[in-house]
Amino acid sequence: MPLPEGVGRRLLCAGGAGLLAAPFLAIPSGARAQQETAIRGRDGWLFAPWDRLDRVDLTNIPRVCEIIGEAMRMVRAAGIEVVLALIPAKATIYRDMMPPEMPPSREALGRYALIHRSLQEQRAGWLPDLLSPMLQARAARPDQRLFFRADTHWTAAGAELCAAEVARFIRAQIPLPPPPGPGERLGPPVVRTRSRADLLPFLPAAERRNYPPEEYLIRAPVRAGAGGLVGEDRADVMALGSSFLAPEFNFSPALSAGLGRPVALEWRVANIGPYATLTGYLGSQLFRRQRPRLLVMSLLEQPMVLLPGNRSAFPEHAMSADSFLDRVREALAARLCGGHDTAGMTCRPYRAQGWCGGCAPKQRHTSGRTGPSGGEISGRWYDMPTASRAGWAGGVYGSPMSRRRVASIAPPRMA
Repeated sequence: MPLPEGVGRRLLCAGGAGLLAAPFLAIPSGARAQQETAIRGRDGWLFAPWDRLDRVDLTNIPRVCEIIGEAMRMVRAAGIEVVLALIPAKATIYRDMMPPEMPPSREALGRYALIHRSLQEQRAGWLPDLLSPMLQARAARPDQRLFFRADTHWTAAGAELCAAEVARFIRAQIPLPPPPGPGERLGPPVVRTRSRADLLPFLPAAERRNYPPEEYLIRAPVRAGAGGLVGEDRADVMALGSSFLAPEFNFSPALSAGLGRPVALEWRVANIGPYATLTGYLGSQLFRRQRPRLLVMSLLEQPMVLLPGNRSAFPEHAMSADSFLDRVREALAARLCGGHDTAGMTCRPYRAQGWCGGCAPKQRHTSGRTGPSGGEISGRWYDMPTASRAGWAGGVYGSPMSRRRVASIAPPRMA
């Protein structure tokens, strides 16, 4: 099945990695580039027009974190652990390269900490600190670029650094079962060239020639003799996010190497936004086939001020907060009962009563009111996490052999 434009997906394993769709990075149109101009920093560094630090608006951050927090609590309630990788802004790491007439404000310098703290307060998931290691690495090795000079994205060095920190955090904080397969093995650093830079369209044509393609180092995955891709049904860790996770930046291979287990990858361009990225994945066949034990979702510092209904930022994917949360809820419920459809069964008899028996036992599909823990499966009652651990939600419904078991599910008992 072809992937939508702007969507990349790759499954990673030891012995190699394959690319199912070429990376696509959002490039502004000519009209937009004429309206906005890149920020010209020191020593030829370029920053996006929206990346300035002298004035920032933090008003929406608590509400954005509240919305994301509610969505992630639903994901966790479905038996999936969540790690949120909050990626610092380029201007935050290279604040000294901003033009002297744009000194960073106190609010801008505290923005990352505010987002991090707000997500923690919402119990959105595990939150490693990626700002401190990036600032420390920048100070220790100023010659090693963590972001491209004329691009909004991080380099492979920046991505690998953060992936290693996320992997270290996961190993220390989150117990995982034995890996379903080996992790990636990274080779020695090799030089590659990034032929495009997404900030050049924000410059007059005459200035663009001053920015040749940038070279960078990457520890590319090493293919083992007859190695190949681990099947998607074996990877139990999913990396999900924006184009910062595109294969050319090497985040997922480095995460796989650090965890010693295969990592699946799905990424979408930034103007799709984190909201549609999450609902798109939860509603995908990939998620239906194999729900992960651990979701590592990347979030970018600057867009954490954007509400899901922002049509300027997400022109084709804006939605209300209620619509976003409903889609998350429905996608998780569909995943848990999606095997009914695969096996030729549906939950319509239960949905007629406002319930999907056994699939979202504590959630009404229509009113959202909670009820007793329900979904009678073979004479036993399970709440959603217990059902997941017992294996009912992880593929039993998905096989044709499960038809009789599915048919035995009774609607939850009403209080």
